[in-house]
Formats: sequence, C-alpha cells, structure tokens
Amino acid sequence: MTLKERMLNDLLDKYEKSTVYKSGYQGNKRRIMIGPREIEEHYWIRDNADRNREFIDILKELEAQKLVFFTWARFERDNLVNEFWLNTNPEAVEKTYQLIGRIPQKKKAEMLEEKIGALLPEIQADDIRSFLQDQILWLRENEKPSRFFFHAEFDKNDAILKLLAAVSQNTEEETERILSQRLFHDSKYFEKELKSRLLVILRYIDDYDDTGKEYDENLLRERGIVRYPEIMEFCGPISFLMDDGGEIDSSDEKYGAYVNSMTIRHSKEVFVKKNIQRVLTIENKANYMDYILKEKKEDELVLFHGGFYSPIKGRFFRMIREALPDANYVHSGDIDLGGFRMFCRLKREAFPALVPFQMDIKTLVQYQKRAAYITDENYIHALQELLLQPEYEAFHSVIRFMIDHKLRLEQEALLY
Repeated sequence: MTLKERMLNDLLDKYEKSTVYKSGYQGNKRRIMIGPREIEEHYWIRDNADRNREFIDILKELEAQKLVFFTWARFERDNLVNEFWLNTNPEAVEKTYQLIGRIPQKKKAEMLEEKIGALLPEIQADDIRSFLQDQILWLRENEKPSRFFFHAEFDKNDAILKLLAAVSQNTEEETERILSQRLFHDSKYFEKELKSRLLVILRYIDDYDDTGKEYDENLLRERGIVRYPEIMEFCGPISFLMDDGGEIDSSDEKYGAYVNSMTIRHSKEVFVKKNIQRVLTIENKANYMDYILKEKKEDELVLFHGGFYSPIKGRFFRMIREALPDANYVHSGDIDLGGFRMFCRLKREAFPALVPFQMDIKTLVQYQKRAAYITDENYIHALQELLLQPEYEAFHSVIRFMIDHKLRLEQEALLY
C-alpha cells in the first residue's frame, strides 16, 4: 500500500464510522480529521526529509483535487503539517473511493446481501441458513458487513459463501485439502485463507463456551471436514457387508475393533451375528477402553462416541440402529454442557430411544469430591437456558443440582 493509499484509507475508515456516513452529508460541519498526534505517530518520520516531503506533496496534490484539506503547524508553513481532513461532499467522497479502488461499506453491504440472497436456496443446513438470514438483517440495519465476513479483502466473501454452501450440503467426510482442491483448485487455499474465518462462524453458530484447537477440530469434524479420515471404534459381534460383495467381520475382536470412514462409505449393510440386547455409546476414550476390558456383557455392543462426530460417523450410528431396531440404547458422557449437547444430538440424529447412563444426580453426588467447580457465570447461564428446552428434559434435575452446587463432572473421574 502506497503512502497516499494509506492516508486516504485511514480517512475513509474514520468516515465510515462517523455520523456523517450514517446520517448523510449535511454540509461540512464536522471534520473527518487526522490530527497532530496521529500524524506524528503514523506519517511523519523524524530525520527522514524525503519521506516527509512526499507526505506534504501528497497533501498538496489531494487538496488541488479538492479531496482533502490541511493546515500548517504555527510558524511551520511548508515544513510541518498540523492536521488534514476529508472533503465529505458526496461527489468528493465518491472520487476518493475511486482513486484508491475502495468499495464503500454501504455498497459492500448491498453486494453481499445480494450474494447471500442468491445462495440461500442452496443451503441445506437449517442453522447455516438461519445464520445467513440473520446476516441479511444485519446488513440492512448496519449498512456494512459484519465481523464474520471479509472487509479489506472483500472478494474473498465469494469463497466463504461457496464454502458455507458446501458445508451445508455435506453428508460425507472430506479431508481439508481435498475439499480445498475441489472448491478452489488449490489444496492449501482453505487452510491459508478461509479456515480461521469459517471457524469464527461455526463457533458463533454453535454458541458454546469452549476454546482451543481440539474444539475447533470437533466443529469442523461435525461438518464433515477432517484432517485425516475418521475412525469408528466399537466392541461387539457386528459385520459389514461391502458394496463389492465382501464382508468385514469383527465378531471375534474381544478387545475392540475399528474401521475407517472409507469402510462405512462402501458398506451396504451392518448385520449382527449374535443376540444383542443393549447398545452403549461412551463419549470418552479412556472410559470406553476401561468398560470393554472390565464390564462389557456378551449381549452388549459398545460404541466409542468420541464427542463431536462427522456425518459419516452419524451414518455408522444409523446403520447400527437399522441392524438393531429393538435394542436398548444408552449413552454415557460428561455431566456438563458438552455432554448434554452430545447426548441430545445423538438422540436426535441416530438413536431416538436413547437414554442417559451415569449422567444423573446420583453419579454426580457419588463422585462429588472429584467434580470441578463452575466459576464462570456465563456457564451457569447456559445451563439455565437448557432448563427452558424440552429436548434436555432428561437432564433437568441434574442441571438444577449443578446450578445449585456449581459443579460439573468429567466422565474420566469415574475411573479411579
């Protein structure tokens, strides 16, 4: 960016935040100005006469074009600038935008609203559609793109919208680089240019108080975007009938078996070779391993849930349900916000008759000395919100106990 572009961009940044921009030009009553302190900090370089002369020459040029005005510091004419400001006459402002090739925020809002409106019919995920509809309302009310979209690199919004459409349609699993190559013909474009912005959007949609790399990877996995193919772990007498006529039999894997997402993708059917009365899903890996080694029954199928799961793992769960429509389905997970949400998603998407196991007041009281204290009031508020949602009714009693005693329990606490 040249010095002239920086100066004009700084003025336009101030202009777009001003009441003049929001309410319209009403004469030159209020200056969109850069004063002495900002000039000294950002434009005037001590002991650099050439740079300072360039700065002054640019101001003279812009003043001759009636785009910018400036004044000299007292007794420093032709030597030291005191302040400079934007000509906010609409015609002058339009010329200023054109001079540096910048799109006004209002125009960006109009363009983005049009793009989102055209995209909505392609959006298949309800939560992403709702997010984009809210963004249209934001654009109309604020006349500028929200924090979820690119401002300076406005053209990248086409890419983020294309990505959101692909994510909303995803019923499979795709590695980050293959997704990037398919959509943008560049295997690294997603990771370099779009991944962080997509995560900002998914965190907002998820509306869950969590942070960190693992949480971000879980959010992407839930939408079918993975770094490596997902693994399905289980312990029980099930077999996979493949689309080429072959069979993968895991019946004799006493200490647990696994298949990858490609196996699920090419499976026609899952079938069970022994009588299974109960299907138990376990959220955490340590608990899953401990259970299959110490407690698993002969008439039981145990599935490692693993938290946020991808669409392909969701298909695996539904194949189990189709193979065992009359089994009892139970789930064991953390007694916390995340555990409750994971249970409800699993019940909603895979096992309608699912009931919780060791996720009640009795378990929390039994292991109370190993529980973690809740110190964040936002977390308490999020728990209170669950009390208003019928979907979480199975947990309402334990949630009230958690709120009263400010406790939550991770599943691993049951192991020692």
